[in-house]
This record gives sequence, C-alpha cells and structure tokens, in this order.
Amino acid sequence: MVISGNNATVLSRETNVFHDAEVLAIVHRSKSKSSGLVSTVVWGWFGKNCAASDLEQRKLEELSKRYGTTVITVEQYAEPLDMLRVLGNCLVVRQGKREHWSADNTAMHVVRSRRGIVFIDELELNVRNLCSGFSYCLTVLETIYVWYGCGSVASERKAALAYGHSLGANVVELQEGQDNGDEMFWMILGDDAFANADYWHWRPSTADITPRIWKVSEQTVQPVEFLKAIPIMVHLIDCVWEFFVVVGSEARAQRQNIRISLHVASELVKRVAWRRPYTPPIHVVVLPSQLPLDLKIHLRELDESSINPQGVPEHMNLLTVHEAYDHIRRTSWERFSLRDPLMLPLGIHPELVTYHGTSQFVPS
Repeated sequence: MVISGNNATVLSRETNVFHDAEVLAIVHRSKSKSSGLVSTVVWGWFGKNCAASDLEQRKLEELSKRYGTTVITVEQYAEPLDMLRVLGNCLVVRQGKREHWSADNTAMHVVRSRRGIVFIDELELNVRNLCSGFSYCLTVLETIYVWYGCGSVASERKAALAYGHSLGANVVELQEGQDNGDEMFWMILGDDAFANADYWHWRPSTADITPRIWKVSEQTVQPVEFLKAIPIMVHLIDCVWEFFVVVGSEARAQRQNIRISLHVASELVKRVAWRRPYTPPIHVVVLPSQLPLDLKIHLRELDESSINPQGVPEHMNLLTVHEAYDHIRRTSWERFSLRDPLMLPLGIHPELVTYHGTSQFVPS
C-alpha cells in the first residue's frame, strides 16, 4: 500500500516496484505449518527522497494495530531479507513519484544480485553509473537496451531481460566486448570513463561475490549488513578483489579506529589472497570525496550525495595503506598541506587543530 498522509492506496500490480519518493506499507500474513496459527507482519518502507511526516507514521501505526502487530520501519537500501523474500526475491526501486513515472521516459536501471536477491535500481543517466560487473536496462525513445557487463551473473542477466520486456517491446540485447558498436547506446551515455576494472570478468566464476562490511567504532570491529551513518563512521569493505577503508568526514580524527581498520584490512588480505587471482589492494577513501567508480556501483547504499552532506567535491581523496599509516602517525604538518579544508591529511579534523608559528600545525 502507498501511504500518503492519512490515506492508504492498495497496489494491485507490480507490488515489488517501489519509488524513492514514497512511503509504503507491506503487509504479509502467513500461517505456521506446525501450529496452524496465522501471523501478520507490517513493514513501513521509506524511500530516500520521500517527504514523510507524522501523518504517514501514524497511518502505519494504525495499520499495524489493525493487524495486531507493530510496524517495522525499513529504510531504502536496508531492506530485511524476510521482506525481500515476500516480494519474490526481486525489488525494483524507481526514482520520483509513482504517478509521475512512465516507461516512456529515458531512464537507466542497474540490475544487481546479493545473497539470492535481485535488486533493480534506477540511476541517473550517466556513463559513470555504468559498471562491467552488472546488467543494465537503458530506455531511449522507443528502444530498451539490455546491456550485460562481462561480470554479470546469470540471475542478473535473466532479470534484466525480463525487466526490459516489461518496459517495452523493442528490446535490444548488448554484450560488453561483443556489441559495443551501437551508436545510440553510447551516444546517450557519453564516452567518459566507466567502472570497468579488469577484475569484473572473474565475477561469474567466483564462488562468493557478496561484499562484506564492518564498522569500526569505539575500537571494536563489528560486521554489519549495510553501510549506515557513513559521514560519522569508519567502515571496512571487502569488495572481493579490492578492500576499502572509508573514513567519514566527521570521523577523520578517529585515529585509533582508522589504525584498527588498516590493520584488520591487512590481515584479511593475507587470509584471502590465496583464493584470489592476485593479492587484493587496500584503498583508503577519506570523505568528503568522490568515490572510485567500481566501489560506488558495488554497493546499493553508496550514494555520493548522501555521504557528502555539504555537496560532492570535485576531487577524490584516495590514499594507499602506507600513506594512511604515515598520516595518522604524524603530529605536525606544513601549512601548505592544509590549504584545502576538504583535503586535510588523514587523522585531522578541521575543528581539532592548533597552529604554532607560521609553518606547522599540531592536532590538539
């Protein structure tokens, strides 16, 4: 059901198609095979661009009380597995409001799988959102291009083709490396660089392709299902063929957590290197920053706009492990290194510095 103010509108079709500007109630009733008792679960899903108020929250609570349960709040990108199973193991999330969306619109959708679930997400139409690791549906005029990246697995290809046919009859299939001559496809996307790291071609033959995430807080390392509160946290991400330590803009002074992340990443690389075609490199992303293209597409919840609350900068603040260790060991820097407050050395927060003389600064 679409929740708008005090109103709840039942969806009769495409019940697994959500829009990021809406609030939804997902009601599921099931009967226990052992006891025969019927139970009901109500999830309240909030799109990242919805304008939810107390009215929508009260409506969700009213619905859940009607079914004798409590509403479970779900944020976009953090959908629980049991809800996704109810939706048929496939979730489509489109941009904007449902009533304004049309299959005739020029649009770009990426098709990704994770732990047996297929996610189809609408993205901004930009070649920087294209990635060799996944499948895509690109709608241009009356043609739907279904593009298979070299790393796309069978479930993604099947879902992409089915979704393409649901958008229109004129479907053109393109295979990366074999059908790169379609001028309209590349004319719409542009000829800038896209996420086409060499390692993606190993994805279809790799047993475990699910990225792993840990948050490092209060000097503890905890596995998590999704990235949350990115601006204030230090996260470690295993992307199978490369590792990333992502330092939030408000976490840049958390030297101990950063040090622990670097150490754990190095130890994990040692453990998995023998199972990889090469030793995975470790990169450190210090926010605010643009994201490496392959990392940005690897995880649904990595949105450059949301992780850079003050705006996406024009630069990428990327360090090697050795550079990161060097930064957090140092206690003084020349003023030249501090000329850009958005590119301060790792281990330093703008509000926690004191200046000495004319050339040095020391973290307080």
